[in-house]
Amino acid sequence: MKNLVMVLCLIGLSINAYAQQALTKELIEQYIKSTDLITPIMAANPALDKQLDDMMMLDAAEIINKLKSTGVYSKVESVVTSAGFDDVEQYLDTSFRIMGAIFNSQLQQLPEGMTLDSYLEQMKGQIKMMKAQGMPQNVISEMEKSISEQLKNMEFMKKAAANVSEDDVKFVSEHLDWLMQLLPSEDESMENHLEGY
Repeated sequence: MKNLVMVLCLIGLSINAYAQQALTKELIEQYIKSTDLITPIMAANPALDKQLDDMMMLDAAEIINKLKSTGVYSKVESVVTSAGFDDVEQYLDTSFRIMGAIFNSQLQQLPEGMTLDSYLEQMKGQIKMMKAQGMPQNVISEMEKSISEQLKNMEFMKKAAANVSEDDVKFVSEHLDWLMQLLPSEDESMENHLEGY
């Protein structure tokens, strides 16, 4: 489910961080195992998927209420506690930490002098250039929609990356290839956001 990881990251971002040890392979495998079991639960609830289409505009309480209102929360809770997490919040916090550390690690690999802010400005400049060149409005509208979605996602990930611990970033940087092989394919979209650099 394309929205699952971002939903979990968003909730994790809004929850106070636990007093925690650095990420480990065991903890990440525990998270992946839980996510693999949660994915079909979420996929079986298309109404919830639709409600979470614009999840970055919701706060954690609203998302949790949506999970509860569709009967998904209790199922998710059962999965994560069976996998060894204390509760859903700890699972969500782990999700946020993993995704934030991945993005932070990727940001550190940008060419010297290149920043996420400069990339975001470059994307905005593309629309201005298209308008100045007299491109058809339908092409400009499609590009604006695509860039707007990318900007929203990247701003979210920028915030996530800023709130991750140095220990988590260090672990992910040292194990990034291993980690990217474990994550569902939709998580690779984070790498794709940076391909324009």
